[in-house]
Amino acid sequence: MYPIMICICLYLTIGLIGAASLKSIGTSDLLATFAASQNHKILITVINILFPISVLITSVPVFAIVIRYNFVRGGLCSNGKLAFKG
Repeated sequence: MYPIMICICLYLTIGLIGAASLKSIGTSDLLATFAASQNHKILITVINILFPISVLITSVPVFAIVIRYNFVRGGLCSNGKLAFKG
């Protein structure tokens, strides 16, 4: 329970500090606000490119673990090999 609370606090702190550092333009999201900002254009472009890539890279291993766990629970996988029952 404590690691979840620490993670939530860190995400909120970092997110709020980042969001407070830029002037919001209406109801847009943070990435659109970055794109519309005139300061630090190169840094903002790099962030806009790397953010989706970093989200995908960190989610793929978790997805693979979930699939493997489902195979083991379903009896389709044992001892590291797929054993499809047909």
